[in-house]
Amino acid sequence: MPKPAAGIMTWVMDLGVIVLSYNHPEITARTLTSALRFFEDITLVHNGSEKKFIQLLQHQFPQVKHLILNKNKGFSGGANAGLQFVFQTHTWAFFITNDCEIMKIGSLNHKPCIIAPQIRIRKSQKIDSMGGLFWPEKAELKHCRTLQEFQNSKAYKYVPGSSFLLHKDVFISTKGFDERLGTYWEDVDFSIRAQKSGFELKVDSEWILSHAMGKTCRKLSLYTIYFFNRNKKIISEKYTQVWKRPLLYTHLLKHNLKTANQLLKNNRWEDLKSLANAWTDKLD
Repeated sequence: MPKPAAGIMTWVMDLGVIVLSYNHPEITARTLTSALRFFEDITLVHNGSEKKFIQLLQHQFPQVKHLILNKNKGFSGGANAGLQFVFQTHTWAFFITNDCEIMKIGSLNHKPCIIAPQIRIRKSQKIDSMGGLFWPEKAELKHCRTLQEFQNSKAYKYVPGSSFLLHKDVFISTKGFDERLGTYWEDVDFSIRAQKSGFELKVDSEWILSHAMGKTCRKLSLYTIYFFNRNKKIISEKYTQVWKRPLLYTHLLKHNLKTANQLLKNNRWEDLKSLANAWTDKLD
């Protein structure tokens, strides 16, 4: 597919693309190849990746800027590093995790905000998300499949972290993602803080990506058991009104019992311990 037409080159020049990567060079290469079909200014954030993988991608993609982090800072730290770097020279950032591919881009006629693209499941090409919804007292998230679902709901709205467009003013005002969270639920917290700072969340279905659905960390129980459940409790508590806390804890208990039962059936004893630790770990 050709580069964007000359008529929209002004905003293209004001946008920097960020790809967040942790190992998996073959997946990252696919993401970069898709991005290079549309953009020239691309920054690849090596979030604690092994040296051999960094060197491989540097050799394969010399036209890309390589931002190397010596240790994995989780999604929050890696995303913040990339955003800080890009916002030195650009007003907008197009953030992509390395399990996504860009299929189509739209325009960027928006005031400072966070924009959720249309994200499709790679294998089926069905819509996975057009923004998301959050019910803190139930500790539940839901991906929206239509623009109307996103716009009409009275629930908290959020933009999933797999890919988003972000204006520099939003990043400065919110100070970015909460790095104490590491990975999971940080996108929910960031989205709500942005809204509380007066910025709008939008869905723009002209921007389309395909997503491999947690390709890089789905099998790592440190993330899927510990961080997911710890952060779910922390963020749900943060945004649940005090008088609704008993309802929240009832739902959290049900969620944890269901997860514990699944782990027991599969003799995953260490993961059971991680689940218990997730309940007690708090942020200062």
